[in-house]
Amino acid sequence: PHAIHAPNQHTKHNQPMTAPSTRQQPGVVIEPRQEFNWSDESLEILDTAGNWIARHPWTTALLSFTAFRMIQGGIKAIKNRKGSNLFIEIDFTKTALKKDPLDSFEKWMEPRNLYYRDLIETLDLAAKDSSVAGIIVRIGDMSHLGGLSTIWQFRECIKRFREAGKKTIAFSESFGETGENLFVYYMISGFEEIHIPRSVFIPINGRLFSGNFINKLLEEKLDIHVQFLAREKYKNFANMYTEEKFTPEHREHVERLQRELLNMITNDIAEDRGISREQLDKLIDEGFHKAADAKSVNIITHVGHRDSAYQSAVAHTQVEKELNLMYAEVYNKRFNKKYKTLKNMLPWTKRIAVVHLSGPILSGSDKEKNRILSDDVAKTLRAARKDKLIHAVIIQVNSPGGSVYASDTIFREIQLLKESGVKVVVFQADVAASGGYWISLPADKVIATPFTLTGSIGVVFGKLNISGMWKKIGITFDHAEKIHNRQDFFSTLQSWDDKELGEANKLTDNFYDEFKDMVAEQRKLTRGEVDELAQGKVYTGKEALALKLVDQLGTFTTAVEAAKELLGLKKDDYAQVVNFPPTPTIGKMIVRSLLSGSDEKRNSRDEDEARRRGMSTQSVVSLVYQSTGISAYMRRMGAMLRGDISLGELHHEVNALCASAGARSQGIEAYSFDTSM
Repeated sequence: PHAIHAPNQHTKHNQPMTAPSTRQQPGVVIEPRQEFNWSDESLEILDTAGNWIARHPWTTALLSFTAFRMIQGGIKAIKNRKGSNLFIEIDFTKTALKKDPLDSFEKWMEPRNLYYRDLIETLDLAAKDSSVAGIIVRIGDMSHLGGLSTIWQFRECIKRFREAGKKTIAFSESFGETGENLFVYYMISGFEEIHIPRSVFIPINGRLFSGNFINKLLEEKLDIHVQFLAREKYKNFANMYTEEKFTPEHREHVERLQRELLNMITNDIAEDRGISREQLDKLIDEGFHKAADAKSVNIITHVGHRDSAYQSAVAHTQVEKELNLMYAEVYNKRFNKKYKTLKNMLPWTKRIAVVHLSGPILSGSDKEKNRILSDDVAKTLRAARKDKLIHAVIIQVNSPGGSVYASDTIFREIQLLKESGVKVVVFQADVAASGGYWISLPADKVIATPFTLTGSIGVVFGKLNISGMWKKIGITFDHAEKIHNRQDFFSTLQSWDDKELGEANKLTDNFYDEFKDMVAEQRKLTRGEVDELAQGKVYTGKEALALKLVDQLGTFTTAVEAAKELLGLKKDDYAQVVNFPPTPTIGKMIVRSLLSGSDEKRNSRDEDEARRRGMSTQSVVSLVYQSTGISAYMRRMGAMLRGDISLGELHHEVNALCASAGARSQGIEAYSFDTSM
């Protein structure tokens, strides 16, 4: 092409430009320029495309945007890939595994923390990523690792990671200084390499299960009289208040669970490390081992510090470039776009909602974490039932039990969800006992891990007489003459007499019979079988499967596969899995706070609404009091002293007080967590 020269700066703009020279250079032949002509067929195609675009502007815009995002995503993926020498890092001394999803504020305040399911899905994704060479994990004590069910699911994930040909390396300066060090070692025993400094004595001495009892504190120090009725002899929730040590049945119960859990742990460790069970039992009995001695029996593979682990990772990559490291939480944000893929936009994509229920089961509504409030759960399940885009629901239960009435409310909402055509799968996490088992019953399928503590089919009913405590500090009470015999039945200012105790026994029997009838109906068992399985016994998930109390053992991934099967999908078919209700973003939380107004304005609105509905002045005052922003802790303490809260809530407050004083039980919490069911 000919070059067009700009005019000289001294040339006037209104003068014509000098035509370019066409003088032919010697020996150079200039071919005449060829004009490009569109064929009739090409012009017809372009005309058709133009007409289609004019008729479908929105579809064209959507397709253009989709193509742009796909190209953009491809470019970003290419930029992010760094060869095959990427190692994912997890520092469990700083990163805590959470049992429930984190909201945006929690992610912002604690960016290193991870919801355990996000971590497992991230590692499963990394196992298929050719740019990922392996994983390197720093381990500390038990405080950031979750319960045994969470640890077992992580181990299963590491197994899949190794089967994909990835390197797995773990290192630690210490397994912690508590009795839970065997559980910590259990988490990393499935790693290919374990690096420990030579100065460290490796503690794998196990853990002794025990319980705490406060009867003497209540009866002798505080002058609080305890009355509890249990169905039946293995229902040990009330023993914390009524006994000074294990009863024979309570001891039998705890020792059986201790034996079952430790058997599963030691069997898995022996298999992972390639040693006999007898040899491992001997090593656990000895308790503490020097790093060199532990290496000689394959408890660990390398004696060395942090640098030893990273040098091993470099050696594995066999590349000249520097080792690339990426924290798991960063990899999760960068690569794990499972909720934002194009497949999620397709109308035929099946959607599976995940509802998380964690904590004691109580009546009411409070939007507070680590508690299962029946009104809140019912509202969530009704919303899922009305959402036409939801085809199945996985309910993750992590609860020791609670109120009978609250549990039955949730039970009914799950039944209605099923009747609407939505498939329901319950995944029992660390514990799903008593009321936690009650709300699992109506599901189409119940999945548990081998370490889930479940069952506890039984009831506890009772109250505390705290009048003596008030008298000690100079507070006395009086009351009007009773018009009806049972007006003071639930009063915490006096104990039951023999006749009232008989009535309490009848109520307890009715609750217990109802529970057993529901188990027999939902699990397709005879009443005689349930009578034997019940009695308040807690079972591991492995035992529960053999007793037909659950349908299958597995991880959360197993629950997703079960939901797909109920929807008629194959194991590898795609389904969108979303938390329900979605965790709010920081922006939504701020907007909601602004729209709700200050405490004073909210109190005023509540009072006006109450008066409009004809509530009494006393009810209005109560409503205003409940909506004020006073400390939840003070409110709970006041309710406990007044005796206005359930026995389950009272128990959890006592546990919290014991924990703050450093006196929490060393036993598995579920054993003393059995609440009012």
